[in-house]
Amino acid sequence: MDPHITPDPEIAALLRSAPRANDIIDGILEGFTAELAETILASPERSAQFRRLVRHIAPSEGWAEACLRADSAGDLNLQLFEMAVAERSASSPGTRLVLETRDDETIIAPGWAIAFDKEDLAAAQLAEGGRVYWHPGDIGLAPLLVAPVTRAPRLASIFYTARAWDELQGSGSATLHPLDVEPHTLSRVALGEWLQRSHPGTGSVTSPFETDLVRLETGIAALAEMPLLGRARVEAILDGAAGAVATAHWLSKEWSEQDSGKAAEVALAGARALLQTHPEQLPDALKALAEGTGRLDDDAIVALALRPPLQEDLALAAAGEGQEPGQVPVLVQDVLLARRRLARALAAEGLETGDLPDRPFLAELAAWELLPPLPDD
Repeated sequence: MDPHITPDPEIAALLRSAPRANDIIDGILEGFTAELAETILASPERSAQFRRLVRHIAPSEGWAEACLRADSAGDLNLQLFEMAVAERSASSPGTRLVLETRDDETIIAPGWAIAFDKEDLAAAQLAEGGRVYWHPGDIGLAPLLVAPVTRAPRLASIFYTARAWDELQGSGSATLHPLDVEPHTLSRVALGEWLQRSHPGTGSVTSPFETDLVRLETGIAALAEMPLLGRARVEAILDGAAGAVATAHWLSKEWSEQDSGKAAEVALAGARALLQTHPEQLPDALKALAEGTGRLDDDAIVALALRPPLQEDLALAAAGEGQEPGQVPVLVQDVLLARRRLARALAAEGLETGDLPDRPFLAELAAWELLPPLPDD
């Protein structure tokens, strides 16, 4: 597969097709009801949809627990789980990891990373030393890890598995089973920082990409990974984010339906994150939002929102206007186009994307909203 084209167009096509896939996605994440499991097993159409989805969504602990039930639902969940294992194993023989040690540094590299310079990848700096790199177009792939030798065993068990680390030590290489390759939540932080650094509008005076909105969502994700990133790094990401919280709240009032709900979730999570890291930066209107107390003063919150007119500038940035030909790296162009297509496919099916680590950021949604349809929309 061309490493520049991602996410997989197969899942985009699947999400555009009927029937809707929400119930199957919920089952993969939480376990299936007996009724739905029987339907999937009996219906060729739903079975095919299930097989295609499990190639892209890793089975969860909730589903594994559902397989242990001592009833018919448990037996049916186990049948589907075994189908998922077989499907994922057939569609992906596994991810090969290679171990290399240089002086006091350990490098664990998946096969896909050979084609890229680390500077082009989505990266996260770890508080205990070392960096983790993800492919920005598919953060579901196993990451590249560069770590101090003394920290490598612990970090390898976090980002891969303890078994993979044992294999790497023994032979210098290891194969991750498809069920072991699951996006780490830190990849969302790395993706957010990659977007701020690599989006074609970044740094442009005429068409600035609204990086403060992306930084807010990055900070929300970083707060959950404070043990790995360190408190100082999380606080630095969220420093000065009050305006972005207000903008997210404003967008929740401007947008409708699904995207409005996402904006409201980000505004609430952002206000609560600032309450933990920078309470002194929260105006009273946003404190009321964070604490859920009192009547919200929407006018006061909107007055704090980022200006000048947000969506027009975001649309220009997403379109790449103001950029010289060839100035935007191919990887960036392909990733942004693929992200826009996936977002459109998800929106067309009305699917919740909260459990997908590479779901669109609010700044991307704001930019895409005013752009013309894609040829395949």
